[in-house]
Amino acid sequence: MSAERIVKDAQIARRPQNTIDYDGQRYSLHTYYDTYSQGYKGPKEGNCPATVYSPVGIWHHVPGQCQRKGKLECEGYHWCATHYPPNVVARRLAIHARHEAEAERNRLEWDARDKERKMRDAALKAIKQIADGHNDPRGLAMEVLGRKAAEG
Repeated sequence: MSAERIVKDAQIARRPQNTIDYDGQRYSLHTYYDTYSQGYKGPKEGNCPATVYSPVGIWHHVPGQCQRKGKLECEGYHWCATHYPPNVVARRLAIHARHEAEAERNRLEWDARDKERKMRDAALKAIKQIADGHNDPRGLAMEVLGRKAAEG
Protein backbone atom coordinates (compact mmCIF):
# COMPACT_ATOMS: atom_id res chain seq x y z
CA MET A 1 0.00 0.00 0.00
CA SER A 2 1.39 3.37 -0.97
CA ALA A 3 2.10 6.13 1.50
CA GLU A 4 -0.39 8.42 -0.25
CA ARG A 5 -3.15 5.85 0.23
CA ILE A 6 -2.34 5.49 3.95
CA VAL A 7 -2.44 9.28 4.40
CA LYS A 8 -5.76 9.49 2.50
CA ASP A 9 -7.29 6.69 4.63
CA ALA A 10 -6.18 8.47 7.81
CA GLN A 11 -7.76 11.71 6.60
CA ILE A 12 -11.02 9.93 5.83
CA ALA A 13 -10.98 8.37 9.29
CA ARG A 14 -10.57 11.87 10.81
CA ARG A 15 -13.49 13.21 8.79
CA PRO A 16 -15.82 15.20 11.02
CA GLN A 17 -19.32 13.95 11.68
CA ASN A 18 -21.42 14.87 8.66
CA THR A 19 -24.91 13.78 9.75
CA ILE A 20 -27.18 14.12 12.75
CA ASP A 21 -30.32 12.17 13.55
CA TYR A 22 -33.40 14.06 14.67
CA ASP A 23 -36.85 12.56 15.10
CA GLY A 24 -35.95 9.50 13.05
CA GLN A 25 -34.65 11.54 10.12
CA ARG A 26 -31.04 12.04 9.10
CA TYR A 27 -29.81 15.57 8.35
CA SER A 28 -26.56 16.21 6.56
CA LEU A 29 -24.03 18.69 7.84
CA HIS A 30 -21.81 20.38 5.33
CA THR A 31 -18.41 18.67 5.19
CA TYR A 32 -15.77 19.53 2.64
CA TYR A 33 -12.19 18.61 1.79
CA ASP A 34 -9.86 21.57 2.28
CA THR A 35 -7.09 21.31 -0.32
CA TYR A 36 -4.89 23.83 1.49
CA SER A 37 -4.77 22.01 4.81
CA GLN A 38 -5.17 18.60 3.11
CA GLY A 39 -8.01 17.47 5.34
CA TYR A 40 -11.72 17.38 5.89
CA LYS A 41 -13.42 20.31 7.55
CA GLY A 42 -16.80 20.48 9.21
CA PRO A 43 -19.32 23.30 8.84
CA LYS A 44 -18.07 26.85 9.39
CA GLU A 45 -19.03 28.30 12.75
CA GLY A 46 -21.76 30.95 12.86
CA ASN A 47 -23.55 29.79 9.72
CA CYS A 48 -26.24 27.16 9.31
CA PRO A 49 -24.49 23.75 8.91
CA ALA A 50 -26.87 22.47 6.20
CA THR A 51 -25.58 21.57 2.75
CA VAL A 52 -27.25 23.43 -0.12
CA TYR A 53 -26.71 22.96 -3.84
CA SER A 54 -26.14 25.94 -6.12
CA PRO A 55 -26.93 25.41 -9.80
CA VAL A 56 -24.06 25.89 -12.22
CA GLY A 57 -25.14 25.43 -15.80
CA ILE A 58 -28.08 23.25 -16.71
CA TRP A 59 -27.42 19.86 -15.09
CA HIS A 60 -24.60 20.61 -12.66
CA HIS A 61 -25.01 21.60 -9.00
CA VAL A 62 -22.23 22.51 -6.59
CA PRO A 63 -22.61 21.68 -2.89
CA GLY A 64 -21.86 24.34 -0.33
CA GLN A 65 -22.75 25.38 3.18
CA CYS A 66 -25.87 27.46 3.80
CA GLN A 67 -24.79 31.10 4.10
CA ARG A 68 -27.51 32.18 6.55
CA LYS A 69 -26.66 32.87 10.17
CA GLY A 70 -27.56 30.07 12.55
CA LYS A 71 -30.06 31.36 15.13
CA LEU A 72 -31.96 28.25 16.28
CA GLU A 73 -30.06 25.62 18.28
CA CYS A 74 -30.70 21.89 17.77
CA GLU A 75 -28.41 18.89 18.37
CA GLY A 76 -25.49 21.17 19.24
CA TYR A 77 -25.61 23.22 16.02
CA HIS A 78 -27.17 26.58 15.21
CA TRP A 79 -29.52 26.38 12.22
CA CYS A 80 -31.33 28.93 10.09
CA ALA A 81 -35.15 28.83 10.17
CA THR A 82 -35.36 26.99 6.83
CA HIS A 83 -33.07 24.10 7.75
CA TYR A 84 -33.93 23.91 11.48
CA PRO A 85 -34.81 20.19 11.91
CA PRO A 86 -38.14 20.72 13.78
CA ASN A 87 -39.25 23.10 11.01
CA VAL A 88 -38.23 20.56 8.36
CA VAL A 89 -40.23 17.85 10.15
CA ALA A 90 -43.26 20.16 10.37
CA ARG A 91 -43.01 20.97 6.64
CA ARG A 92 -42.73 17.29 5.72
CA LEU A 93 -45.75 16.43 7.88
CA ALA A 94 -47.78 19.26 6.32
CA ILE A 95 -46.86 18.10 2.80
CA HIS A 96 -47.72 14.51 3.72
CA ALA A 97 -51.10 15.59 5.16
CA ARG A 98 -51.83 17.64 2.03
CA HIS A 99 -51.01 14.67 -0.22
CA GLU A 100 -53.16 12.34 1.91
CA ALA A 101 -56.11 14.78 1.70
CA GLU A 102 -55.66 15.05 -2.07
CA ALA A 103 -55.55 11.25 -2.39
CA GLU A 104 -58.75 10.96 -0.33
CA ARG A 105 -60.50 13.57 -2.53
CA ASN A 106 -59.39 11.70 -5.64
CA ARG A 107 -60.60 8.38 -4.20
CA LEU A 108 -64.04 9.85 -3.41
CA GLU A 109 -64.24 11.40 -6.88
CA TRP A 110 -63.37 8.11 -8.57
CA ASP A 111 -65.90 6.24 -6.42
CA ALA A 112 -68.59 8.75 -7.44
CA ARG A 113 -67.60 8.39 -11.11
CA ASP A 114 -67.74 4.61 -10.79
CA LYS A 115 -71.28 4.74 -9.32
CA GLU A 116 -72.37 7.11 -12.09
CA ARG A 117 -70.90 4.84 -14.74
CA LYS A 118 -72.72 1.82 -13.30
CA MET A 119 -75.99 3.78 -13.29
CA ARG A 120 -75.49 4.84 -16.92
CA ASP A 121 -74.74 1.22 -17.90
CA ALA A 122 -77.90 -0.04 -16.15
CA ALA A 123 -80.02 2.70 -17.75
CA LEU A 124 -78.60 1.92 -21.19
CA LYS A 125 -79.29 -1.77 -20.67
CA ALA A 126 -82.89 -0.95 -19.67
CA ILE A 127 -83.35 1.27 -22.74
CA LYS A 128 -82.07 -1.54 -24.97
CA GLN A 129 -84.53 -3.98 -23.34
CA ILE A 130 -87.38 -1.52 -23.91
CA ALA A 131 -86.29 -1.07 -27.54
CA ASP A 132 -86.22 -4.85 -27.98
CA GLY A 133 -89.88 -4.98 -26.86
CA HIS A 134 -89.91 -5.42 -23.10
CA ASN A 135 -93.51 -5.96 -21.97
CA ASP A 136 -93.41 -3.64 -18.92
CA PRO A 137 -91.19 -0.60 -19.54
CA ARG A 138 -92.57 1.23 -16.52
CA GLY A 139 -91.79 -1.72 -14.23
CA LEU A 140 -88.31 -2.07 -15.73
CA ALA A 141 -87.62 1.64 -15.14
CA MET A 142 -88.84 1.37 -11.54
CA GLU A 143 -86.62 -1.69 -11.06
CA VAL A 144 -83.53 0.13 -12.38
CA LEU A 145 -84.28 3.29 -10.40
CA GLY A 146 -85.18 1.34 -7.27
CA ARG A 147 -81.92 -0.58 -7.45
CA LYS A 148 -79.99 2.67 -7.89
CA ALA A 149 -81.79 4.25 -4.92
CA ALA A 150 -80.80 1.26 -2.78
CA GLU A 151 -77.15 1.50 -3.93
CA GLY A 152 -76.93 5.30 -3.51
